[in-house]
Amino acid sequence: MVFIRNILKFRWLVVVGAMFALSGYVAAFEFRYSERFFPGVSVAGIQVGGKTYDEVREYFSVKADGIMAAGLEFTLVGRSGERKIIIPAESSGLTADAIVEYFTVGDWESSVRDAYDFGRSGFWRSVGEQLSLRISDADFSFPAGAREEAVSSLLMRESKKILKPSRPAGFTFDSGTVGIAPEANGEKINLEKAISEINSRLAVFSSEPIRLEADYEVPETTADKLSEFSDFASRLADSTNLIFYYNGYRWRISGGHLITWLVLREENDIGVDTVKLEDFLTKTVAPVIDDPPQNSRFEMRYGKLIEIVPGKPGNVVDVKKTAERVEQIVSVAQRSFAGSRNLLLALASAGSQIDTDFKGGNIEIPLEVVRSEPKLSRKTIDQYEIKDLVGLSITGFKGSSDDRRKNIEIGVSKLNGLLIAPDEEFSAVNAIGEVNEEGGFV
Repeated sequence: MVFIRNILKFRWLVVVGAMFALSGYVAAFEFRYSERFFPGVSVAGIQVGGKTYDEVREYFSVKADGIMAAGLEFTLVGRSGERKIIIPAESSGLTADAIVEYFTVGDWESSVRDAYDFGRSGFWRSVGEQLSLRISDADFSFPAGAREEAVSSLLMRESKKILKPSRPAGFTFDSGTVGIAPEANGEKINLEKAISEINSRLAVFSSEPIRLEADYEVPETTADKLSEFSDFASRLADSTNLIFYYNGYRWRISGGHLITWLVLREENDIGVDTVKLEDFLTKTVAPVIDDPPQNSRFEMRYGKLIEIVPGKPGNVVDVKKTAERVEQIVSVAQRSFAGSRNLLLALASAGSQIDTDFKGGNIEIPLEVVRSEPKLSRKTIDQYEIKDLVGLSITGFKGSSDDRRKNIEIGVSKLNGLLIAPDEEFSAVNAIGEVNEEGGFV
């Protein structure tokens, strides 16, 4: 029993001695690095062991202030040249309270504080952390990062000024002959890689310029793939006429025009290019729709774009439903031509909501309208940096009659404050509308 008690006493003395040794080690280590970072600690990949908290904080404070003030320099390289893009930390919107944030450095001081506190948080935890530094470094990263949606929008907008997009092959119809316009290769910006490069710079507060080469872009629809459908396109051009109708108005689309809307879908299926269809509906149908959406009107005042007339919702053509009906026609046409059936009879038997005129050989499609919000409002354009007046032109009409003065005022009121997007096609005739007494003209 005495022997066992002695052994237990010896073990207890060993444990107590080890604890005293550990305590002495921790105390000596902390004394040596009093008010300094422990060796093996790094912040944003930079070794800070042996430096004081104030030294490290000041170092990163200068870098954070610099990157917030100057932004990130981004150079996009294309086949036709280069374009330098400055990505700011943030920019003002249309009003002082509308701020667009492109990236943030986050609460980086908390990261510095956590790095300094590593090895100083409770006895046992401190022992474990200090011993871990003997094995591997402890790196503390910053919560900095890009606002992906805002940065992507900025880069896409700027890339269009230098990169030429690809163009898919498409059917043509000229003088009764069906042809194929070949595809054209293009370029596009790799947004995923761009965001990754930006985040890697922000993670270490690096202001090193980013240089990114554009990706080569090959369109999915090629002339070789489209040529498989040449016979179908020829028959569709010869035998099909579409009639869109709405509220007493009618618009005829010949088969030759229709095939220029055809595109290849997945699994080599033929569909309709909704962009071309929507463009047609916008130019032809939209002007005759009652109560269309009204975009906000704007005016440049003291270097700021101010909303002077709020937008309002209105009616627009249901492009999705119209596209579905046209694609149904194309799909039924493929099956009927393959089986040598009459297209109009095939549509009738398909039970579609499409009217068929057997006598005239026309396919009639009713257009439906849906309620839609305006495309341009204060909310939707807060993301753009519009600060400059591009141009100003002044002309006089001294000596004009009262009626002419009145008509000029009415016409100007319909144009004033319109905002035109980059590359948008603007028509003063469509914007003014019908020049008649109902429109206010005399």
